[in-house]
Amino acid sequence: MKIIRTICRILIGLTFVISGFLKGVDPAGFSLKISEYLAAFHLSFLSFSSIFIAIAILSAEFVIGISILKGLKMRVTSFAALVFAGFFTLITFYSAIFNPVSDCGCFGDAVHLTNWESFFKNIVLLTCAILLFLKRKDFIPFCSQKIEVIYLLCYSAFIVGLSVYSAVYLPPVDFGPFRPGAVINSSSYLPVRSYKSTLIYSKDGHEKEFTIKNIPDSTWTYVETKTSLSGGAGNYDNSSVLSLSDSSGMYVTDSILDSDKPVLMIIRHSLKPLSEKNIREIGKLYAASLANNTEFFIINNTTDIIPKGFSNGIPSLSMDHKTALSLCRSDGGLVYINGKTIIEKWPRGKYPVDSFTKVISSDPEILSARTIIKERIFIETSIAVVLLLVVLIRFVSRYRFL
Repeated sequence: MKIIRTICRILIGLTFVISGFLKGVDPAGFSLKISEYLAAFHLSFLSFSSIFIAIAILSAEFVIGISILKGLKMRVTSFAALVFAGFFTLITFYSAIFNPVSDCGCFGDAVHLTNWESFFKNIVLLTCAILLFLKRKDFIPFCSQKIEVIYLLCYSAFIVGLSVYSAVYLPPVDFGPFRPGAVINSSSYLPVRSYKSTLIYSKDGHEKEFTIKNIPDSTWTYVETKTSLSGGAGNYDNSSVLSLSDSSGMYVTDSILDSDKPVLMIIRHSLKPLSEKNIREIGKLYAASLANNTEFFIINNTTDIIPKGFSNGIPSLSMDHKTALSLCRSDGGLVYINGKTIIEKWPRGKYPVDSFTKVISSDPEILSARTIIKERIFIETSIAVVLLLVVLIRFVSRYRFL
């Protein structure tokens, strides 16, 4: 039983820690999933608070996972894990049956699970949580209650700080469809899929398939029609499709993506006016882009695409809100595109104004490769350090504080 209890503790602890951390890296993405769930349950009036709900859930999930791995406050955290596992088991079961959302968002954009996969994963976690809760009195504290509280406060500060930083600026790791190195699609580039219909008829207890051009006589009884994919089944990801329109509503995505010039876009999520400092920096970027023969646009999520505070002729286009948020999490952030490929992103207030010429003249493949390597090192190092600290602190505390 001790071995089973340890396996359950490690399994549910690791899952909660990794899930909470991956969502903490990109809380804005998780908030979109929260908004989808709120809409599915007719609670759209709470969507304004989705980012706060997202940070609260992911932070609680991370801290519960850390507590279970380290054995902190097991009587409380085992109950919290049971509540979390039970609640999300019900949610994912509902999603699997009625399919209100296509992906549960359990691990953010890093790992995508179907609703049924999420449900079965939660069944396993719920089983582990029930066992931990029933055996909660068997866990022996390895440090004093005061030290336990200090540990929990430190880990809480870490995950909340990471989430707030990622929400205000840019996620340190981009798992979305428009991550650096991703190729942007236009709807006109996607292969057209064709379908064929097969008619099922029965006669004398036997069923047979017919085509529309070969319908049987009246002695046959119609059963059903089956539709299947017959062509254009190429593997493509339509989540990375852009749709840009100008002030007259004309579709201009193809002309922008087909340009042989580098493309820079300021991505706006809201209608709030930019600060005077941001406007000055964008003006400098626009002047530098003209000097370096690049395309420069301000992208808004509204058809009223005349940005407030600008009168210097910067081209403005519109895009839907969800795509704009996927393209760049930072409201007013800068995206650099070259040859239909996302090269690099900068948050609002951290534009490469002084190094613009150097950035544009650099090899775009090298720039995107550096960003990808940096992100990979961050995620691997962060998870390794967090888990290593769990083991070391648990080991040291047994001999230092008991």
